[in-house]
Amino acid sequence: MVRETTPPLFYSILHGWIAAFGWAPVTVRLPSIIASLAAIAIVFAGVRRQFGTKAAAFAAVLLALSPQQLLFAHQVRAYILLFAAVAISYYGILAVAREERRSLKAWGYYVSGAIAAVYLHTTACLWPLSASLALILTDRRFLPLKGARWIELALANAAILVAGGWWLTIVVMQTRILAGNIGWIAPPAFSQLPAFLLRATLLEWEPAGFRLIAPLILVALCVHAVVAGWEDRRVRFTLACYVIATALFFAVSLRQPIMLDRTVIWLTLFPLTLAAASLRTTKHAVFSTVALVVAALLLAWGTGQTIPKLQKEDWRRPVRIASSKANAIVLVDGEAMVAAMTMACRSELGTASCPFRIAATMIPGKMMDRWADCYGSDPRLRLEDAASVASSSLYTYSRWAHDPLDELHQRGAWGAFVNNPQSFVGPIPGSSLTALATRFPMEGGLIWLHPAGRRREAEAAQRARAETCSVLARDWPAASSG
Repeated sequence: MVRETTPPLFYSILHGWIAAFGWAPVTVRLPSIIASLAAIAIVFAGVRRQFGTKAAAFAAVLLALSPQQLLFAHQVRAYILLFAAVAISYYGILAVAREERRSLKAWGYYVSGAIAAVYLHTTACLWPLSASLALILTDRRFLPLKGARWIELALANAAILVAGGWWLTIVVMQTRILAGNIGWIAPPAFSQLPAFLLRATLLEWEPAGFRLIAPLILVALCVHAVVAGWEDRRVRFTLACYVIATALFFAVSLRQPIMLDRTVIWLTLFPLTLAAASLRTTKHAVFSTVALVVAALLLAWGTGQTIPKLQKEDWRRPVRIASSKANAIVLVDGEAMVAAMTMACRSELGTASCPFRIAATMIPGKMMDRWADCYGSDPRLRLEDAASVASSSLYTYSRWAHDPLDELHQRGAWGAFVNNPQSFVGPIPGSSLTALATRFPMEGGLIWLHPAGRRREAEAAQRARAETCSVLARDWPAASSG
């Protein structure tokens, strides 16, 4: 688990879901869709308790119409569940900030939501720290050793620390090693932070031009809510959560970049709540109402523009075509895509492995999807066996950030073969694959690419992988296939 940066909760849920309901594409998306609907309900209930039904209705509608929410509800990933878990925790501690007396129920929401969030995504480790600092700064009752209720906060965080201790220990261990899964994320620039927050935390997705209006309306409503409702500690607390969480994301990213639109999705909760709260904190509620209606309409329009652009990866067609050939080889980029293609065969064909062989281009030093190191070598494929490879039907399959054709083109190879909108190219003569052996080191089903004149670099990476796989095979025999 140390080299896997994603906690196990979502994929454990998905494993049980698939065991119960199968691999159908619609079926595997249902947990995210259900979590999306639950998130809308959680936001409605949380805002309603604090700011009234009208504010809650607007918050729920804005979230339901959000292109960002739609994007993550469509993905078979943990992000929308993360949003829902942090929402439970946030509205729980927001109730704590409001109440004059101790509320075990509110603390329970805060603790349980935070624990679930930690096991859904590592960045949620920043949430309890953000919430605690915000509460201490905005409510003197929780000042350590001085406030009347500081012990409640301390006990709640102790419960989170104990229950989340297993994954938090792994996170500490991960900080001491090279982050092979997320090494591709660019470090943040402070000058770009406002634009990033506008793009990633205000309900839109990749806003530009006309689609910038809705996020800007939300910013204006948030400012109005803060100025008019500064005396309300819930408003101050929510603003502090947003500022502190952003600062922590930025600070951590200076060491290990983690700021992406998907990792900061839970920050959306705070401007969404403030915008809805503007209905309660201004004497001119009609203007806030009109602004929220306009924002909702603009978000709905943005969602309509987003739906055709939702990422679609057709794994079924490559699996079906390649499996229909007697001697097929599919070339992908990296061992992670070998593992993914194998899972696609399980889903589409119901087989433990693919009936065709899978080759993979390997890029020395590429810091992406390293969780699959030693998982993706196909033992049935010996690229050194020129006769068997030359007689094969060869195909290439590409996806975002994993394009074997592009990698080969960059190195002056296979210029005659061009990708297509389906990202599945072929059949290509098998001899084209054997011809690569004169330029690049090959081992089993892996092709170690390197820039011209730097073959030793690829050979060194090849040896390093062999050493890693040897250690894995010794310590965790089931973890390595190569």
